[in-house]
Amino acid sequence: MSEDRYRKPDNKGSYTEPVFSLVSQPSKSVESGLERLDLRASSVPASLKPDSVQADAEAQVARLQKLGLKPELEAGPLAVRNSIDGGLALWIPTGTFVMGNLSGAYNERPRRIISLDGFYMDTHPITEGQFKVFVEETHFQPSAWVSHPGRDELPVVDVNWEDAQAYCTWAQKRLPREAEWEKAARGLNGQDYPWGNVFDSSHAAILENGSVELAPVGHYKRGESPYGMLGMAGNVWEWTIDDYTDNYPINGISSEIFTEGSSVERVVRGGSWICHSSLLRCSKREHYASDYHSRFIGFRCAW
Repeated sequence: MSEDRYRKPDNKGSYTEPVFSLVSQPSKSVESGLERLDLRASSVPASLKPDSVQADAEAQVARLQKLGLKPELEAGPLAVRNSIDGGLALWIPTGTFVMGNLSGAYNERPRRIISLDGFYMDTHPITEGQFKVFVEETHFQPSAWVSHPGRDELPVVDVNWEDAQAYCTWAQKRLPREAEWEKAARGLNGQDYPWGNVFDSSHAAILENGSVELAPVGHYKRGESPYGMLGMAGNVWEWTIDDYTDNYPINGISSEIFTEGSSVERVVRGGSWICHSSLLRCSKREHYASDYHSRFIGFRCAW
């Protein structure tokens, strides 16, 4: 992982936010996942080949064009469906975005520009149904999660960071980096919520709109982010792969080697269904020990 920090002049000759560049090579496990998840591969079932996600790819073209990007320059498919867990992922291109919030909590500062390599992000959090298949196929023993009937479409909860990591390994994906999660949630220009700068309780699964429990993933379509992500505000907090640190000026940069041990705190993002609007902002950061689990925390995958 390399860091390149400098200040970028604007068109008036003054200087804007510091710019950080996050450039990394995928690990062998991620490379394997990329090969497995390439829907052009002959081994992928016909039902999961690109034509089955054509509408999703076309919608992503429109989203990228709205952001002023040129999707025709992208090398791979814009929408793919995982052949292991069936999850839909959309491509988020290489480029910069605004990360952080000058008016947020101390650990959200400073506001600055981050440059990220392109990546895929699942459009939804992992569901109870997906996690149940993982447990049944691998005989994995989660820290606290137990299966409940009738909850297959709800986001999985009561999973700690290690549980989430185990699932990602099985699905040949990974947890998103904190910076990736924020870019996927807020787009390019640092908006406060996935849908814009004005809070609207009807766009998320939260108490203010009458939610008294988890909502099925993808239920609040109007809460879609600029990159097509759903459920990135409310419903469940989501684990990221990053170790937590208060030193936010460099915390957008994930370490290649993560600290061992269950006491290490990891970053969660997005807020849950019991949260006030201030906790649902795209830049809001919370953190818990790796072995912590809660009925308010789930995860989604990237690769």
